[in-house]
Amino acid sequence: MAERYRRTGWEGLIEAFVDEEGAVPPWMLARIRATDIEPVVGWTEARLDWGWNAWDALARVRTPTLFLIGELEDPDDLMDKAAREMPDGRRVRIPGKGHINGFLDADAALPAARAFLDELRA
Repeated sequence: MAERYRRTGWEGLIEAFVDEEGAVPPWMLARIRATDIEPVVGWTEARLDWGWNAWDALARVRTPTLFLIGELEDPDDLMDKAAREMPDGRRVRIPGKGHINGFLDADAALPAARAFLDELRA
C-alpha cells in the first residue's frame, strides 16, 4: 500500500473517494493534492511494526473523543464500537455521507461538534 501511495500520490485515494462519494469539490481536491503524501506513506509503513492492536488501546484513551463518521465510510458502524470501548468516547454518524462529504456537511458536522465541546465545558 505504501509503495502504491508513493507511485500514485493522492490520485489513487482521490479516485476512491470519487467512486464512493461522487463529486468532491475542486477546492477540496486542490487542498488534498497540495498536502505531502509522505506522512501517509510513513504511517502506512509504520503500522506494520507497531506490534499492538489498536482496539486493545482504546480503553486507555482518557481524552474525550468524538468520532464524526460518514455512514458510507463505516457501513459496519465500527466507530460506534470504538467509541463504546473508550472511557469518554462518542460517535456521531452522518447519514448518507462518506468520508469527505461527511466532513463537508457543515449542517450535520458542526452542531455535533459544538454539542460535544459544550458538554466538555459544562
